[in-house]
Amino acid sequence: MTETINGSISYSSSKRDGSDWLAPAPGGVGLVTVTDPASQLGASAIYMPTLADRDRDKLRFLFTWMATDSLTVQLSADVGKDKYNAPTQFALQETKFDLYSLDVNYALSEAWNINGYLSTGSQKLNQARPAGYILAFDDSSFNAGIGFTGKPSEKTQVGGTLSYISNVDKYAQTLGADAAPGSAQLLAATGGLPDITYRRTELRLYGSYTYNDRSKVRLDAAYQWLTYNDWGYAYNGVPFLYSDNTTVYLQPSQNVGYIGVSYIYSWK
Repeated sequence: MTETINGSISYSSSKRDGSDWLAPAPGGVGLVTVTDPASQLGASAIYMPTLADRDRDKLRFLFTWMATDSLTVQLSADVGKDKYNAPTQFALQETKFDLYSLDVNYALSEAWNINGYLSTGSQKLNQARPAGYILAFDDSSFNAGIGFTGKPSEKTQVGGTLSYISNVDKYAQTLGADAAPGSAQLLAATGGLPDITYRRTELRLYGSYTYNDRSKVRLDAAYQWLTYNDWGYAYNGVPFLYSDNTTVYLQPSQNVGYIGVSYIYSWK
């Protein structure tokens, strides 16, 4: 576009299909082509997405602005959709996704640099099950971070990042006209499956000192504040129970710290 602004827009489309469906031949020797999979393999069969035909469409936008010799800003966006075609109407039908991000880099000097980013995105999976069960799995995420790098001296390098991640999974459950009355009553009473949430704040710092062309020492330190709520491990205080009465419980709030020192020697 110009010396300081450039960008691009791209669109891609692809199709994936495979060979005919096969089944054991009469007598159990060899394989034969299945002409009507829906009836011959089962009208309520559920097929893996990897076995279904897929049509994919994707749109990508990229914009870069070099505002000054020190400041660079980049915007990007990705939007896409997949459609699946299997012998029956069950299992995964389509997926949708989008991702938007902003990256900023600023050079304070030849030795010091700061950067930051923001991104948000979502993914949705629509699928159907026999007996009128319809499920949409919605995953949404938000990420943000700020960091720095620098060289206090010729042999010393330092850097660090402070980042935040938030991820929420929702199970949007509905029922078709052929669902059993009991299923409708259960869904109305419970409201369906609860959300799964994951949030993490992390601070990372590092520093390195170069002794000579072959060796240097590095110090890394990190600390995480994390919360994770997943009904698969526990719900209303009741942990997951295996058939042998073994239980699994996940600590919903965790704080983790790490300090490491490493010595690096290279042969040249």
